[in-house]
Formats: sequence, structure tokens, C-alpha cells
Amino acid sequence: TAEADNEKLRKEMDRIKKRMNEEKAQMELDFMNQVSAVSRANALKVEEIEGRLKESNKVNRALSDQLEKLGKAEKSLQDLEMQQQKEIARIVDGKMKEIAEIREELDLVRNSNDELVSKLEEAESQLETERKKAEETTTCILNTSEDERTK
Repeated sequence: TAEADNEKLRKEMDRIKKRMNEEKAQMELDFMNQVSAVSRANALKVEEIEGRLKESNKVNRALSDQLEKLGKAEKSLQDLEMQQQKEIARIVDGKMKEIAEIREELDLVRNSNDELVSKLEEAESQLETERKKAEETTTCILNTSEDERTK
């Protein structure tokens, strides 16, 4: 009877071990299924993130290209502005020289004008003096003529 009880217990233990192994296998299978499901979900998320990363890289490259183009355009504008400033400075210098030359010519004209005015005034003065002399001479001649007539 003890052997029969031991045999029953062994069989019961074998059944329990078998059931435990089956439950363990089922739990492992469920766990593996859950891991697979999580892996699939994560794989989709990873693919989505990789897609976003690729798009972000494309956008970054495009922005970098635009920045490079803007940098080149800015440099070109700076160069053009520098050329314009040099050209303006050259033109201003030329005009300043022309103004200086015109001022010199104007000074010469003013001086010549002053000389001419002075000579004209001098000539007018001499003319006035000559006119007075002529008048005096005329008066003297007339007086002399009248004196001779009255004699």
C-alpha cells in the first residue's frame, strides 16, 4: 500500500510536472507572442522614425543648400556694393576735380572782370576829364570869339 501510494503520488507528481511544463510552455509561448507583437509594433515605429529621420535629413540638406546659396548671394551683394561704392567715390572725386577747375576758372573770370571794370572806370574818368577839357576849350574859344566880336 505504501508502494501503491508512492506510485499514485509519483503519477500525480508526473501529471503535475507535465501540467507545469505545459503551462510553462504556454506561458513561454504567450511571452514570445507578446515579445513578437511588441517587436512588430516597435519595428513599425522604428520604420516610421527612420522615415521621419530621412525626411528630416532631406530637409536639413535642402536648408543647408539654401543657406549656402544665400551666403553666396550675400557675398555677391557685398562685392557689388563694394564696387558701387568705389565707382561712386571715383565719380565724386572726378566731380570734385571738375568743381575745383570751374572755381579756378570762375576766379580767373572774376579777376578779369575786376580788371575790366577798373579799366572801364579809369577810361570813363579819363573820358570825363577829356570832356571837361573840351568843354573848357569850347568855352574859352567861345569867349575869345565873343571878345573879338565885341572889340
